[in-house]
Amino acid sequence: MIKLWNGSQVDILKQVNPLMGVNQLPEEVINEVEETINILDRHYGDNRHPEKDLGGYLCIQPNGLIGDCQEYYELLDMYGTTSDMAEFKESIIVHRDSDIEEAEEWYIQLFIISNDYLEFP
Repeated sequence: MIKLWNGSQVDILKQVNPLMGVNQLPEEVINEVEETINILDRHYGDNRHPEKDLGGYLCIQPNGLIGDCQEYYELLDMYGTTSDMAEFKESIIVHRDSDIEEAEEWYIQLFIISNDYLEFP
Protein backbone atom coordinates (compact mmCIF):
# COMPACT_ATOMS: atom_id res chain seq x y z
CA MET A 1 0.00 0.00 0.00
CA ILE A 2 1.16 3.52 -0.77
CA LYS A 3 0.01 6.61 1.18
CA LEU A 4 0.45 10.05 -0.41
CA TRP A 5 -0.76 13.48 0.66
CA ASN A 6 1.04 16.12 -1.42
CA GLY A 7 2.47 16.83 -4.85
CA SER A 8 6.13 16.54 -3.85
CA GLN A 9 5.48 12.91 -2.93
CA VAL A 10 3.92 12.31 -6.33
CA ASP A 11 7.01 13.84 -7.96
CA ILE A 12 9.24 11.45 -5.99
CA LEU A 13 6.99 8.53 -6.91
CA LYS A 14 7.28 9.44 -10.60
CA GLN A 15 11.08 9.55 -10.29
CA VAL A 16 11.47 6.20 -8.51
CA ASN A 17 8.70 4.40 -10.37
CA PRO A 18 10.95 3.26 -13.25
CA LEU A 19 13.25 1.68 -10.63
CA MET A 20 10.48 -0.34 -8.97
CA GLY A 21 10.68 -3.29 -11.37
CA VAL A 22 7.63 -5.57 -11.13
CA ASN A 23 6.11 -3.25 -8.50
CA GLN A 24 6.05 -0.33 -10.93
CA LEU A 25 2.81 1.64 -10.99
CA PRO A 26 1.11 1.98 -14.38
CA GLU A 27 1.02 5.47 -15.87
CA GLU A 28 -2.80 5.48 -15.67
CA VAL A 29 -2.62 5.08 -11.89
CA ILE A 30 0.02 7.77 -11.45
CA ASN A 31 -1.99 10.19 -13.61
CA GLU A 32 -5.13 9.63 -11.52
CA VAL A 33 -3.18 10.01 -8.28
CA GLU A 34 -1.49 13.20 -9.51
CA GLU A 35 -4.82 14.73 -10.51
CA THR A 36 -6.38 14.03 -7.11
CA ILE A 37 -3.33 15.19 -5.13
CA ASN A 38 -3.22 18.42 -7.18
CA ILE A 39 -6.79 19.13 -6.08
CA LEU A 40 -5.81 18.61 -2.42
CA ASP A 41 -2.76 20.85 -2.88
CA ARG A 42 -4.88 23.62 -4.45
CA HIS A 43 -7.47 23.56 -1.68
CA TYR A 44 -5.38 22.78 1.39
CA GLY A 45 -1.82 23.84 0.47
CA ASP A 46 1.07 21.85 -0.91
CA ASN A 47 3.12 21.72 2.30
CA ARG A 48 0.47 20.29 4.61
CA HIS A 49 0.68 17.11 6.65
CA PRO A 50 -2.46 15.05 7.34
CA GLU A 51 -1.75 14.74 11.07
CA LYS A 52 -1.31 18.49 11.58
CA ASP A 53 -3.16 20.41 8.86
CA LEU A 54 -6.30 20.46 6.78
CA GLY A 55 -6.71 17.96 4.00
CA GLY A 56 -6.23 14.27 3.82
CA TYR A 57 -4.39 11.47 2.10
CA LEU A 58 -4.71 9.04 -0.77
CA CYS A 59 -4.17 5.26 -0.49
CA ILE A 60 -3.06 3.14 -3.43
CA GLN A 61 -3.20 -0.64 -3.28
CA PRO A 62 -1.83 -2.62 -6.23
CA ASN A 63 -3.53 -5.63 -7.72
CA GLY A 64 -6.77 -5.94 -5.85
CA LEU A 65 -8.90 -4.49 -3.15
CA ILE A 66 -7.25 -2.12 -0.76
CA GLY A 67 -9.09 -3.74 2.16
CA ASP A 68 -6.99 -6.91 1.83
CA CYS A 69 -3.92 -5.19 3.32
CA GLN A 70 -3.17 -5.21 7.08
CA GLU A 71 -1.24 -1.95 6.71
CA TYR A 72 -4.46 -0.37 5.42
CA TYR A 73 -6.39 -1.29 8.57
CA GLU A 74 -3.57 0.05 10.74
CA LEU A 75 -3.75 3.34 8.82
CA LEU A 76 -7.51 3.54 9.33
CA ASP A 77 -7.07 2.89 13.06
CA MET A 78 -4.37 5.57 13.29
CA TYR A 79 -6.83 8.22 12.04
CA GLY A 80 -9.95 6.78 13.66
CA THR A 81 -11.58 6.20 10.27
CA THR A 82 -13.27 3.33 8.46
CA SER A 83 -13.30 2.40 4.79
CA ASP A 84 -16.88 3.75 4.60
CA MET A 85 -15.54 7.21 5.44
CA ALA A 86 -13.56 7.49 2.19
CA GLU A 87 -14.48 10.51 0.09
CA PHE A 88 -14.20 8.30 -2.96
CA LYS A 89 -13.09 4.81 -3.91
CA GLU A 90 -11.88 4.10 -7.39
CA SER A 91 -10.83 0.93 -9.12
CA ILE A 92 -8.50 1.38 -12.09
CA ILE A 93 -8.19 -1.53 -14.50
CA VAL A 94 -4.95 -1.50 -16.47
CA HIS A 95 -4.39 -3.77 -19.47
CA ARG A 96 -0.77 -4.71 -20.08
CA ASP A 97 0.66 -5.16 -23.57
CA SER A 98 -2.73 -4.75 -25.28
CA ASP A 99 -3.85 -8.07 -23.79
CA ILE A 100 -7.54 -7.82 -22.85
CA GLU A 101 -7.36 -11.05 -20.87
CA GLU A 102 -4.43 -9.94 -18.70
CA ALA A 103 -5.39 -6.96 -16.60
CA GLU A 104 -4.29 -5.51 -13.27
CA GLU A 105 -6.60 -3.82 -10.82
CA TRP A 106 -5.41 -0.85 -8.77
CA TYR A 107 -7.56 0.53 -6.01
CA ILE A 108 -7.47 4.15 -4.82
CA GLN A 109 -9.22 5.73 -1.84
CA LEU A 110 -9.24 9.35 -0.74
CA PHE A 111 -9.70 10.24 2.92
CA ILE A 112 -10.29 13.80 4.11
CA ILE A 113 -9.43 13.61 7.79
CA SER A 114 -10.01 17.21 8.79
CA ASN A 115 -12.42 19.88 7.75
CA ASP A 116 -12.35 23.56 6.98
CA TYR A 117 -14.20 24.39 10.20
CA LEU A 118 -11.45 23.25 12.59
CA GLU A 119 -9.04 25.82 13.93
CA PHE A 120 -5.41 25.01 14.46
CA PRO A 121 -3.34 26.80 17.10
